[in-house]
Amino acid sequence: MRIRVAPTGCVLLAGLSGCGAQTDLNAGGGDTAAPDVTVLDSGQLRAQSTYQELFLFDGFCPNSADFSQGKVPSAFLRQPITEFGTPFIVSNLPIRQTGFGVLFRKTDCGMVAYGCTDADLTHIKHVDIVVAAGQSSQGVCSTGQSCIQGQCQ
Repeated sequence: MRIRVAPTGCVLLAGLSGCGAQTDLNAGGGDTAAPDVTVLDSGQLRAQSTYQELFLFDGFCPNSADFSQGKVPSAFLRQPITEFGTPFIVSNLPIRQTGFGVLFRKTDCGMVAYGCTDADLTHIKHVDIVVAAGQSSQGVCSTGQSCIQGQCQ
């Protein structure tokens, strides 16, 4: 059985959709989660970016107005993304509500694209993150900083 989380937080199951009750898929299993994550980039925005990163947030995705401009509040995990359109596993996560965010950045750390999906890891085993064009294409680093692997330093 494959469950997908739509960007709105609704559940899609075998072609049927709804925002009702979820089934506990983690019943009786372990103290960490290892969901598979798929980054969906139908607009081919990755080709316009240099850095592609996954961010995990406690609770829920950050404010979309800020995140779409590349502003990242404290994330408990940050890692490069190497697979697109196919699932990859993110392991050893606490079983709780988690925001899964993606940013695509240019060489100057300017935003190209973003996406974020909330998922309750007590119920969800697969997370789709749909990527859309970002709101800011200018670099975000302060004077004297450089963009190194997607981070201003």
